[in-house]
Amino acid sequence: MLLGVSLRRLAGAMTALVTAASPLAPARAQEAVSAIVVFDGSGSMWARLEGEKVAKFVTVRDGLKAGLAKLKPEARIGLAAFGHRRQGDCSDVQVLIPVEPLASGAEKITGVLDKFNPKGKGPLTAALKEAAKALPRDAGPKSLVLIHDDADNCVPDACAALAELQATAPGVVIHVVGLALKTEDAQKYQCLTKPTGGRLIDGQTPAAILAGLDEVLASLGTSGAAVIPVAPAPVAATRPVVPAVAAPAAPVAATATRRPAPRPDGPPALRLATVLAAGQPPTARAVDWIVRQAGAAPTDRPAYAGTGQDLTVPLAAGAYVVEVRDGFVSRGPVTATVAAAGETALDVPLDAGVLQAPVPPDVPPSTVIKVFETNPDGAAGKAVGISAAKDLADGIALPAGKWVVRLADATTSIDRPVEIRSGVVTTIGPAWPFGRIRVTLAGLADGTRQPAVVVAYEDDPDAPRGRREVARSSSATPDLVLPAGTYALVARQGAIEARDRIAVQGGETIQRTLTLAGVRLSLTSRLAGAAASPQQEEAIAYRIERLDVVPPEIFAANRHPAEIDLPAGRYRIEARHGLVNARASRELTLVPGQAAAVAIEQQAGTLRFAGPPGAAGDLLWEILDETGHPLWSTVQATPRVTLQAGRYIVRLELRDRRIERKFEVRAGQIGTVEIRD
Repeated sequence: MLLGVSLRRLAGAMTALVTAASPLAPARAQEAVSAIVVFDGSGSMWARLEGEKVAKFVTVRDGLKAGLAKLKPEARIGLAAFGHRRQGDCSDVQVLIPVEPLASGAEKITGVLDKFNPKGKGPLTAALKEAAKALPRDAGPKSLVLIHDDADNCVPDACAALAELQATAPGVVIHVVGLALKTEDAQKYQCLTKPTGGRLIDGQTPAAILAGLDEVLASLGTSGAAVIPVAPAPVAATRPVVPAVAAPAAPVAATATRRPAPRPDGPPALRLATVLAAGQPPTARAVDWIVRQAGAAPTDRPAYAGTGQDLTVPLAAGAYVVEVRDGFVSRGPVTATVAAAGETALDVPLDAGVLQAPVPPDVPPSTVIKVFETNPDGAAGKAVGISAAKDLADGIALPAGKWVVRLADATTSIDRPVEIRSGVVTTIGPAWPFGRIRVTLAGLADGTRQPAVVVAYEDDPDAPRGRREVARSSSATPDLVLPAGTYALVARQGAIEARDRIAVQGGETIQRTLTLAGVRLSLTSRLAGAAASPQQEEAIAYRIERLDVVPPEIFAANRHPAEIDLPAGRYRIEARHGLVNARASRELTLVPGQAAAVAIEQQAGTLRFAGPPGAAGDLLWEILDETGHPLWSTVQATPRVTLQAGRYIVRLELRDRRIERKFEVRAGQIGTVEIRD
């Protein structure tokens, strides 16, 4: 975050965190400030600010370590983080070091910082809540310092958490230090800083970030809000969001209705119902039933098969075996004896709970829920089953126990540990963890241009170039379903690219237009002065180097004539005839919306070589430049080659002798060189 800046200055600023008292609050001058730094550990922290060479978190980590070494031992500092342990997990928040004097906690903080490795999502709202809980309950001044580089991509409305933060830590002052935030995000986070008397830093450069952080650290424990440099603006209303934590588990019995007592007379019947736990009334959930006569083979036709709840099934008096299935729960065989008259009640306890989640109405049909047993390390183990994700809206029954629930689309997935209790409905949050990006492609051209493809990447320190592909679409109207997070979106058509960086929030659908604006370049090449180009026999290749980017981009075309779509910019184009030294180049600037045609003339000639009459058997031809440096060789009987205009030596190796002679190539020449003894 504080890239390219002096660690000594940062250390001094950290010292101010516990030693400086604001003149605006003299009553607190002698009180120890309790502060927790909430550190962004999401994968985007591996990125670099423009012009910098190191990841954001590396410089911040080293700066914090150097600053801690200069603080007084009585300084009371804690450290919290989010997104630093697991990928794709919006519950990955942790108070790494509680608030305690540095005399006992400095080495702990240093050890944690040495092992810090950003990798996950950005649940900063949940991290602020946990940090607020970890602040001391005494009357001294309390502060939270959030250092982050993007919006919360798990729970979109951080403003809604303010009341809870203030109730948890009365009088808490919240400061926000943003690293090149988007303008709308910087303005939004005033909802945390202004009501608490905190400061908002919107640093777009390392120097601005450092200067703002210095002011924040010096003002801890004081009042007097400041925004740098974002102008004050009213906090916009935000839409309601599902809470970040799982909703309190509710016993099913709280919503179930009790049924009438079984009818004691009339024709014999079996009254079938399931209860999640013994002693609870039946739920309203429809389940699948199979009823067989006792002793019947599994292949025999059942006495009853159907779906429903609290069913009355007319059956002859006698013994039966019942099997039932609800979601991922199966029970049976359960024996039942139907009386000679009236209803015989059979309540089958499932020893199960119900898993629910809010599901958007337009969730893609390809999104599913998979359930796995939990390995000792907490990871997904043996698969239990699969169901449509939309079924979560009504709830899916699971046996009591610990499970790993995977929400998966065709290209992405999120694993969440879930504990199911018998007879309880558990709602998993936060909001629906997938978002959608619907892409409109503009600037497309027909003709020879390749089909367009849209690719989404996420930051991954272990992947080449620090990013990993997570979704791809070649549809004319790409619709990408992605876990909540921040992605680099790239549209490509041939060599043309359009890029954007998009933060996707759970349950959100983003419409985005990517414009593939480029230039179609037509290329031809011929021998200067020749009536025709020897393109039928000599391969012509084009090497195209973009000069106005670092490092230069290289493109190639191996057909003649060639057409290629390129981004606007400055280029050097080299045409190569054959495999030896016939090359010519030109430089030009391509302007958007203007097609360009380049004809390159080669100062070269094409010659055929013929040996002595009657020469047969093994032949070896060699072409050397006039200094004797070898250029080309072949074993063809009568080779043909294109050479740059100039003087050369041809050498013919026969079985019994060598023949050598000098020759000259003129621009545009097409002819034959005969070799005689």
